Amino acid sequence: MALDVDIRGVKYAFFLGNTPALSLAELFAVSARLGVDLKIVRWSKEVALGETASNVSMDQLFHALAGLVKVAEITKAVPGALTAEQVRSMLPTTGRKLFFGLSAYVLEPSARAIDCRKLGLGVKRLLSEEERSARFVTSREDTLSSVVINTNKLLSERGAEIVVLSLPNGAYLGRTLAVQPYEEYAQRDMERPARDAKIGMLPPKIARMMVNLARMSPGETLLDPFCGSGTVLQEAALLGIDRLLGSDRDKKAVERTRINLEWLGNFTSQMKTASFSMQLIACSIEELPAHMPQGGIHAIVTEPYLGPPRIKPLSPEEVPQMRMELASLYRRAFASFTRVLAPGGRVVMIWPVWRVAGKSVSRTAVAFLDLERAAQEAGLAVIDPFLEHLRPVPGAEHGYLKERHSLLYQREDQQVMREIRIFKKT
Repeated sequence: MALDVDIRGVKYAFFLGNTPALSLAELFAVSARLGVDLKIVRWSKEVALGETASNVSMDQLFHALAGLVKVAEITKAVPGALTAEQVRSMLPTTGRKLFFGLSAYVLEPSARAIDCRKLGLGVKRLLSEEERSARFVTSREDTLSSVVINTNKLLSERGAEIVVLSLPNGAYLGRTLAVQPYEEYAQRDMERPARDAKIGMLPPKIARMMVNLARMSPGETLLDPFCGSGTVLQEAALLGIDRLLGSDRDKKAVERTRINLEWLGNFTSQMKTASFSMQLIACSIEELPAHMPQGGIHAIVTEPYLGPPRIKPLSPEEVPQMRMELASLYRRAFASFTRVLAPGGRVVMIWPVWRVAGKSVSRTAVAFLDLERAAQEAGLAVIDPFLEHLRPVPGAEHGYLKERHSLLYQREDQQVMREIRIFKKT
């Protein structure tokens, strides 16, 4: 089979996070918001190869996203075996010492993995023959992390990370353009002055992905009715959403949100220059409509109470009780959501998924919160993340629950996982 992607077009490799389906859903949502006609022509659990005829600022697109590890521009298709000379031709010309590294990915299961170390040493020998000083940056893995790339000058004018995407009959070569600003996410998470680890905290990356899934337009209003420590609101503000509302029944949570947003405003240059209005209210979910403009909210992005923190799985006998305890809160939330949402307004929210003891770690080892009918009765239609057009269609192992039209974010050590549900007011 020939290499069937036309390399003459603009091609990008998007390197996906630990939940590939969530990364892809966010990528499509942000591309649509920015007017980018993006087509994914191949994808694996690690990387998606995309093409677009749009005149897109990849820097603008990438830095709006939280689910991508890095992005590279693909500029060369190589049929057959890859040579050191082909890689060397991808490196920048500089009179100073050159820093370069290689990362290898497999686009199809039948493709052979590339020996990065062997190939890189071959490139270094060629550079030495040309009397060019160079350092070959390596790691224990076949792929370089964002930390390694940043700390070894690979994104500077005198550096490059070359990515190799292997196919059964050849490979694509590209050069990394940007990596995720991991330090900024860590600072926004761990250095906030008002944190409460006891209640569980939504990671900033997940909050940003949820805001992006809301597909908001300029001038629209976002509400987080369970604002907690303000994570959703901070990411929304950084994304340029200029009308923000937050509420929580806990006055201490509202105060934490206020403190954290003030801190963020002084902490980042982006927030210092951002122009947005924010209103914070202490009220219960039932009281919410009395404080909000009826039909004036365009998107609700939130993580409600997920139940008590757990250090071990639920027993099968505990599942019905846990569902019953949360059902009342969520039903009341649905009723308030439909009262304050504008027609067609979106809800992006977290539902808990519990690990259940006595079963193997698989799809059957979890218990879901089954309230789809309650949401529909309240006037909220389930919206799918629109991943069915991909080939192959992502599965549960990628974080896409097709039968539930949802996305599942989990870590191995979590007993309560996060299911991201998307609704639209009918």
